Formats: sequence, C-alpha cells, structure tokens
Amino acid sequence: MRKLFSLFLALVATTSLRAYDFQSGDLYYNITSGTTVEVTSQTSSYPYNEGVAFRVATIPSTVTYNGTTYSVTSIGESAFQRCSFLTSITIPNSVTYIGGWAFKECSSLTSVTIGNSVIIIGYCAFYNCSSLTSVTIPNSVTGIGHHAFYNCSSLTSITIPNSVTYIGEEAFSGCSSLEYLYIPNSVQYTEEDEGDVEDVYYDDGYRSIRNCPNLKTLIVPADFFAVDGDEEDYQKVKSDYFPYLPERLELLTINDGTIHRLAWDFISRNYKTLKTIDLAATTDIAIAEEAFKNCYKLENLALPSQLEYIPYMAIAECVKLQSITIPATVTEIEDRAFENCRSIKSIIFEGTAPKQGPAHYAAASGSSLWRIGSWAFYNCHQLQNLTIPEGVTEIGDAAFYGCTYLEDMVLPSTIQEIGDNGFALCAKLKKIHVKATTPPTIQAKTFFDVNRQIPVYVPDNAVESYKDDPYWQEFDIQGESKAPSAVDNIPSAVTNTQKIMRDGQLIILRDGVEYNAIGQEL
Repeated sequence: MRKLFSLFLALVATTSLRAYDFQSGDLYYNITSGTTVEVTSQTSSYPYNEGVAFRVATIPSTVTYNGTTYSVTSIGESAFQRCSFLTSITIPNSVTYIGGWAFKECSSLTSVTIGNSVIIIGYCAFYNCSSLTSVTIPNSVTGIGHHAFYNCSSLTSITIPNSVTYIGEEAFSGCSSLEYLYIPNSVQYTEEDEGDVEDVYYDDGYRSIRNCPNLKTLIVPADFFAVDGDEEDYQKVKSDYFPYLPERLELLTINDGTIHRLAWDFISRNYKTLKTIDLAATTDIAIAEEAFKNCYKLENLALPSQLEYIPYMAIAECVKLQSITIPATVTEIEDRAFENCRSIKSIIFEGTAPKQGPAHYAAASGSSLWRIGSWAFYNCHQLQNLTIPEGVTEIGDAAFYGCTYLEDMVLPSTIQEIGDNGFALCAKLKKIHVKATTPPTIQAKTFFDVNRQIPVYVPDNAVESYKDDPYWQEFDIQGESKAPSAVDNIPSAVTNTQKIMRDGQLIILRDGVEYNAIGQEL
C-alpha cells in the first residue's frame, strides 16, 4: 500500500512538472486547437529542455504528431526562459504571437530572426537578453509589450515598422548600448483599453527609453513626449522619470503631430547635447520661449514648417548654429530670438522668389514675416549677407547689432522703420540696397560705426528723397541702376525647398539642388 501511494505521489509530481502535450525533435508543444500548437517549455520550471546544451533553435512552421499535422502559431509564455545556452533563434512565418517571458534571461542569445507574420511581441519577451546585438522587427508587428527588450544591454539599433501602434512601458529601458531608435507615427500613446493586447500599450513614450544613456539618434512622433492629465500630473511624471533619459542625444527628429504644451521642458533638458533637431514635419505653430537657448552643440535646426512666430530667446546662445531657415509662415521674430548665435553665416527666408528683376532685389514675396524684434540677431558675428523678405515693415533696436562680418544687405520695399542701433558695429558693410521708395525711419545710431562712405542703392525715383533725409543723406545715395552686378551673389529667397535628414545631417533641397546646413552646394 505504501509503495502504491508513493507511486501515486511520483505520478502527480511528474504531471505537475509537465508543461507540454508532445515532443518533436528538440522542441516541446502544446496543442492550442485542432490544427495549431504553441512552442512551450519541457517543464513548469526552467530552463527549457533541462539538461541539454540547447544553442541554436529553428522553429518549424508545421509539426506532425500522431498522424496530425499542426501549424506552429505561437511561442508560449516562458517557453525558452533562462535558456542560457541559446545563442540563435529563428521564428517561422507561421508564428503570430511571441508570448510573455518567452526568451527572458536568455543571456547568450545574440541573434533573433522574427517571421513576417508575428503580430504581438509580448511583455518581457526578450527581458534581460544581455547579449542580443540586433533585432529586426517585421512589418506585421502591431504591438510591443512592456519591458519587451528591457536590459538588452548589447542592443545598439532598433527600427520599428509603421505597422506598430502600441509600445509598452519601459520596452527599451536599460538598453545601455542603444544608439539609434526610430519610432514611427503609427505608434499611439493612449490609456484606452485595447482588449486582447494586454500590457502592450502605454500613455507616454519617454518611459520606454529610461536608462538608455548612449542613445544618440531618436526619431519619434510628437506625442512620444505627451502625458495625460493636468500640469500637476506632468510635473510628477517629470520628476520621476526625466533624470533617467538619454544623456548623449545628438539628433532628435519629431516625425509628425503637435508637441505637447508641457513637453518643451522635457525636450530642453536634452538639448544641451543635441547637434541636430528636425521639427520640420511637426504641425506645431509655436515653440516655447527659450526653447533652444544655450544649446551650445546645436549645428542644424529645422523649424516646424507651420511655425507662426519665433519667441523670445527661443534660439539664443546656440553658438555653433551655422544656418537657419525661417519658414514662410513666420510672422514675427521676437526680441533676442537668435541673440549670440555667433556662428550663423546664413539666414534663409522661405517664400516665393521673384523670377525677374535685379537679383539683389530678390526677396521672399511669399513670406508672412512683418517684424524682426529688438536684439533678434545680436552678435551674430559670422553673418555676411542678408536679404530681408518683402512684407517686413519693422526692424527693432539693435536687431543686427555686432554683425561684424556683414558685407551686403538688402532691405525690402515694405520697410518703414529700423530701430536705434539696428545695424550698429556692422563695420564691414560695403553696400546697402533699399527697395523702399519712401526712406524708412532710422535713428542717429541705427548705423553706428558703419562707414558712411559706402553706397546705398535705392529706387531711381527715390534718390532725392533719401538725400533729403537727415540720416540717410550721410551715405553715398545712388540709384539702383548703378548697382554693380556683383551683388547678384547675395543669397535670396528660397523656392521649392525641402529638408531631409541624411546620416544625421540636415540636407536642404532647393529647386532640386542639394545644400548643406550653411548653404554650400553638395
């Protein structure tokens, strides 16, 4: 009797440990329907296939058992968990689901081939796979579960396809070697319950990249930085998570949408290391005051194409920025917007350039700009040529003060007023072109320390008006017909302009010709 009872206990114990319906080759399977199976573990404990140095696994698309052929459609929960010898896994096109913890802590796993039918990568699927160096996510995937690639410390690059709509909390957190991450616009950050896709989504994206200190390139949708709730909720989230965000980010591209009104504070924390920021594809009409201030490593900046104004000190102290393109939608450049951007060599005003007439009068007629604020381009030493677009009526006090390398300048027909010290210390100015028939109002110090012997070219019919003006008359006033042809080289407005990112660099396409960020033809 005692022997019989012992046998019974052994049978119960064996059954409780058994986690599969049948074995085929090195793999174990559970039948999930009449014709489908999932790959599972050998026992309810780990590791997979205990006692076997299991290194390379190629999962078949079909398997036959007792005369029935089954389609392999999923990798079960914990199927390969802690399989420390596993170095490579190939998942066939028949598989649609990778379960939670499927490859958790497979510390030797370096290579994963995911079939192009997988829809869901479950929560913690590749958790702590510290040797995983690369993974290709197929276009079939719609959801990536929370902590899916958590602590994959050897992973350097991830591109997420446009099919993905959900990414879970901390999905890529702890990927300490990750340098490149692309998240498409298809990803939505929401708190809504999406039914069967348990723990695949989350309400904000930045949590997904906690503890990724080496991330250098981040391409994400605008709501990646969103947070639901009021400002109090946002501040709490910020204090909890922001200290763990990328420390070496060099390139940030926002794909589409509007950046959350409270997210600028988060973004600005990472601007200090950024070399390139591309916001051209966003739908933002405004950026925050001081948004890019003191971004001392910033070399390339593409502003939102729908931007309506550039606020106070928005881009001030960006000492390495060499070129800026002002979208045609901008109506005002506010005070000190580009103050001390000492390396700016080119200011390009988007719009429609005239196809005829003197080249030095080519100024953006499609621009919405009407005002350039006080100190807007103060101490932009490297600026050499300047063409102010048509429509601008006012240039504020000291707007271009200290632009010591400025040589050529074109002012539009609409200009009415230039403030005190507007072009003070522009000592290298060689010529000025003013399209306005009525002399714009200037002050005694508007052109302080500018050589009064230089020519100022004005409309032929306005020469006498300028000569009668108490301040303009100090210059050598000449009619536009006497302007030298050399002025044709003055940069003018941009037509048919596009901005693209290539290998982390901003490329400007103008009428089919490629230029770098400082206007040099490539």
